Amino acid sequence: MWYKAELEASQTAVATAQKEMAEQAEKLAHIEETAQTEQKTVSELQTAVSDIQTTLETKQSEWNDLHEKLVEQNMTIETVVQEQKMQLDASEIELNRYLNQANNQGQHLAEIQARLVERELQLKQAIAQLKQARSMIEKQNQAIKQIQQKAGERIRALQSQIGK
Repeated sequence: MWYKAELEASQTAVATAQKEMAEQAEKLAHIEETAQTEQKTVSELQTAVSDIQTTLETKQSEWNDLHEKLVEQNMTIETVVQEQKMQLDASEIELNRYLNQANNQGQHLAEIQARLVERELQLKQAIAQLKQARSMIEKQNQAIKQIQQKAGERIRALQSQIGK
């Protein structure tokens, strides 16, 4: 009986051990399945990270290229702006020179016009004096004609008295 009790106890222990082993095997299978799922997820994440890193490197390269182009364009624009500023300064100097010349010519023309006005006034005065002189000459001519006429009459009267 002891043997039988021992056998039953051993069988119970074996059954319990087998049950625990089955549970452990099931847990291990579940853990292995979870590990495979996690490994797959990790692999997918690594692939995604690798893709993102590649995209980031590509974008960084594109950004560097764009930055270089922008720096070149900026330098070109600065050069163009400097050249245009120099041209504008030169044009401004030229414009000031032309304005000074125009101003000087304007002053010269104003002086000439003032002289012309003065000469026109002198000419008008001279014409007025000339008219006045003509008027006096005409009066003197009339007076001379009258004197000549009276002298002629007198001479004829004297001649007629002498001839009588």
